[in-house]
Amino acid sequence: MNHVLTEDFRNAWISFYREFRKVSQEKSKPLAVLTENDRRALVRALELMQHQSELFGLENPVKFCRDLLSQLNDVAWHWDAMRREALYAGQMVPPMPTEIPPQTFLHIYAQLRQLFRTLREEMDAIQLVVVQHPGFFEQPELFGPAVNMAFPSATLDIKEAGNCLAVGLNTAAAFHLMRVVELSLRACLKSHYFSGETFEHKANHSQIDHGFAGFGLSFVVAIEPAVASQP
Repeated sequence: MNHVLTEDFRNAWISFYREFRKVSQEKSKPLAVLTENDRRALVRALELMQHQSELFGLENPVKFCRDLLSQLNDVAWHWDAMRREALYAGQMVPPMPTEIPPQTFLHIYAQLRQLFRTLREEMDAIQLVVVQHPGFFEQPELFGPAVNMAFPSATLDIKEAGNCLAVGLNTAAAFHLMRVVELSLRACLKSHYFSGETFEHKANHSQIDHGFAGFGLSFVVAIEPAVASQP
């Protein structure tokens, strides 16, 4: 399976890994608990990672992120855990807590490590392409809707040029953009001069050069002299 790795996924991974390393460094203190700022930063990183995992169809990481977020955000999650513990021990069910109990770094680290390993395993199973400029990727109207309406034959090459730019294939992008220019010029010439003629791609573009020069534009000149017709 092939996927395109966007900057958004890269940023989500960096954010998650940064929090994972922070928790890893603090886990050596068994009684150390997350501060509110620690909790908020970890929640934000997990939300980003969960969203990107959903986009990639990574089911297990999504589940791990969802469970961890419930643990960090939801008082009811903790009460449910306390209730089950009490029932198993044959004790009275405690009342629902009014706030989330303190979370130790050691406890959170064990779950983050499992999430980290699961992410690595599932990401290793797919092939990835890094998108350097996601704003260009899969844009059907890269030059705007007016250009697509005026030159429908060039829309595919416009989109492909954007995709090439997105992944850093600049030479390939130039090829598609030259195709866009050629198809657009042919459409203009066909509309103004050769409405009854069918055009095919030719290595010799003198027909375009002379035809477009005929518009009378000062910056357009024919690169070859027109060949006089033989009697």
